[in-house]
Parts: sequence; structure tokens; C-alpha cells
Amino acid sequence: MTLVITALLKTSGLPNQRRVKEHVRTALRKVAETWHEEMLPRHFDEDAKFRYSYRRRSEVYKKMKQRMAQFGRAMKSGRVDLVFKGLMEQSAEGMATIRAFPLRAVVTMPTPTYARFHGKLFEVTRTTVGEESKLNRIAEESISTGFRRDQTLGTR
Repeated sequence: MTLVITALLKTSGLPNQRRVKEHVRTALRKVAETWHEEMLPRHFDEDAKFRYSYRRRSEVYKKMKQRMAQFGRAMKSGRVDLVFKGLMEQSAEGMATIRAFPLRAVVTMPTPTYARFHGKLFEVTRTTVGEESKLNRIAEESISTGFRRDQTLGTR
């Protein structure tokens, strides 16, 4: 996911480079936290396959998964693409380490090893256009607020 941050900076003179990096880092942290808390759980909903355009699962796999759900061995009635026993959902939505840098934010989540081999991590990190717009707004507001605060405090 790539975010384009376009904050209008109305300052008298150029802001201090260190302060710019701090504001961007803060904004990226907020973006990463919002994604993890609000958008990641949506990937484990029943309609996620339509919202995020996941690859099709085979009919054989879907039937097997629904059959396993009848015996309590698959979660969510076997209808959610990213959930079989729920291990990936529990681990991804659980504890995450969020690190923010001046150019990017990194969300590190413990996930089962099988997630790397079946393309599930790519599906989990997808965002919709609306979600990207929201994340951009959060970043822009955070950066603008930081610069306004600097102006009122007389810091550059």
C-alpha cells in the first residue's frame, strides 16, 4: 500500500527538517495504528473476498472447508476466505509492533508460517480506495496539526 501525503504547509519560512521528520513519523504511526485497529479486522469478515478482490478458492476447497465447519473444525461456517481455524485472525489482530520512520511505517504481526506460502499476507494487506483515502486524510491532518502546533509555540 502506498500513501501519498499532501499536506498544505502554511508556515512563515521553511520548517525545521527535524520537525518535518517528526511530524511525518507521527502521522505514519497514526496511519499504521488505524490500519491495524480498524481495517485489518475487515479482512476476516464474510464479505472481504468481494471488498478486497481475493483470488478465487476452488470449489473443492470451499466444500471441504464448509464440511469441516459442520464438525467444528473450521471457524465462521467456512465462509471466510482467510479463516480456517482462526489462527491467522487471532495472531494478526493480536499484538502488533508498529515502528514509524520518516519515510514509512512498519507493522509487524505474528502470523502462522503457512500465510507466507499461500499469498495470504498479500491479501491481508490490501486496502480499498476508500480506506486509502481515509489513511491519507489521517496523515494530512496529523502533519497539519503538528505544524500548526509548532506555529503557536513559535517552533520551526
